[in-house]
Amino acid sequence: MLSQPDPQQPDFLIPKQENDAEPEEIRILHLSVQDPYDPLCPNDLLQYWEKRALEKERHNLERQRQQALEQQEVLRRQLKREREELARGGDGAHTNLASARPRILGRGRGVSNLPAWLQEKNQQRQQPDSTK
Repeated sequence: MLSQPDPQQPDFLIPKQENDAEPEEIRILHLSVQDPYDPLCPNDLLQYWEKRALEKERHNLERQRQQALEQQEVLRRQLKREREELARGGDGAHTNLASARPRILGRGRGVSNLPAWLQEKNQQRQQPDSTK
């Protein structure tokens, strides 16, 4: 006489009978596997890491490219706006184009790189010329 399975026992402890077929869900699951594991040809972990590193690098390059395109678009709009302001203003005296770029003129007005003795000599030469 076969005993009824105990409802408190987990399924894996209940002995299977010979005529129990594999559930349809499990068969479909096994059919959907495209790359089954072959123990004679083990997975290459280094190849996986390299592939993953390439994907990350590709993603970073794509992100940098997108940022560069956005920056170019911002600059393009700014230049267009400045050109329109120049066209409206005429001489451009009221625009902020000069303040947009700092002027770099060296050490400043009236400052030279000559040594002090040579500057004094040059000043002495210029003073008699100015009295003539």
